[in-house]
Amino acid sequence: MNTIQRIKIMIVLIVLAIIAYNIYIYFNININKKVYRSSKVPSDFEDFRILQITDFHNKKFFRKEFFIKTVIKERPDVIFLTGDFLDSRKTDFKVGINTISELVKVCDVYYILGNHEARISRVENFLKECEELGVKVLRNSRVDFQRKNSTINIVGVDDPSVGGVFNLIEELKTLKEEGSLNLLLSHRPELFEEYVDAGYDLVFTGHTHGGQIRIPLIGALFVPNQGIFPQYDKGEYTKKETTMIVSSGIGTSILPIRIFNKPEMVLVQLKRNN
Repeated sequence: MNTIQRIKIMIVLIVLAIIAYNIYIYFNININKKVYRSSKVPSDFEDFRILQITDFHNKKFFRKEFFIKTVIKERPDVIFLTGDFLDSRKTDFKVGINTISELVKVCDVYYILGNHEARISRVENFLKECEELGVKVLRNSRVDFQRKNSTINIVGVDDPSVGGVFNLIEELKTLKEEGSLNLLLSHRPELFEEYVDAGYDLVFTGHTHGGQIRIPLIGALFVPNQGIFPQYDKGEYTKKETTMIVSSGIGTSILPIRIFNKPEMVLVQLKRNN
C-alpha cells in the first residue's frame, strides 16, 4: 500500500468517524448548566432551578421516554419553552401535546410563541389544549411567580413575526416590573439591545439552533436573521445589567442535521449575590 492509498483510507476513516459522532449526538441531549447571580434574587429563590427548552420542532427520540427522563433528572422548579416547540413544516399537534402532558407533571411550564407557531393556522387550538393541561402561555403578558413570601416577574412575548418588532419593543417596556427580578422569555436573540434598553435582568432566547452546523473553535457559520458568522449564536451574553442566554435547542429545521452541535437544554440556577 503506497502513501496516497494510506492518505485516502485515513480521510475515509475520518469522515466516517465524523458522521458516526454526529449521528450519536443528534439523538442525545447536553445539559448546559449555568449559575445566575444577582442581588435582585430574593432569598426565597436561592437555588431556584430553571430549565429552558427551546426549538423542540416536534423532535422524536428513538427511546420514547429518554427526553422526559432527562428533564426529571434535572429537578427543575420551572420549565420555560421559548418558542418553536412545533414545526410549521411538519406540524404534529399530537406529538407536541403528548410531550407537554408529561412536562406539566414535573413542574410549572411557561410557553411563548416562536416564528414557527406564528405560521401555523390552527395554533390557537394547540395553545388552548396546552392551557387545559396547565401550561401558562405568555403572549405579551407577565406573571408574578411566588415562592414562599417572595415573587419574581416572568414576562413572555410573542415572536416579532406575530405583531412586529415595534410592538414587541413597546410591550417590553410596559411588562417589566420595577424593583423585581425580571425574567424575559423571547424567541429572538438578535434583539439583545432592545432587552438591554428595556432593563431586563435575565433573558431566555433560542431561534438560532446554534447554527445547526458549527465549526470547532469558530462557532456557527450562519443563523436566520443574523446571517454569516452571527454575533449571538449560542451561549451567554451580558451587557450592562442584562444577561441573555441563547440556547441551541433540541430540534432542527429544514434539514434534519446537527453537526458538532449537540441538542441541549439549559439549566439556570439562581443565586443571591449579597
